[in-house]
Amino acid sequence: MAKKYLEKNVLEAAIERLEIIFQDFENIYFSVSRAEKIVQ
Repeated sequence: MAKKYLEKNVLEAAIERLEIIFQDFENIYFSVSRAEKIVQ
């Protein structure tokens, strides 16, 4: 599949996608996981 370049930058595309999510869904769950490296 070939790449399709858009006339917007990454930030604009992310904001547009988040707006769609918040408009279309009643409940939104956001989870963040962080792996920690232990150095001994």
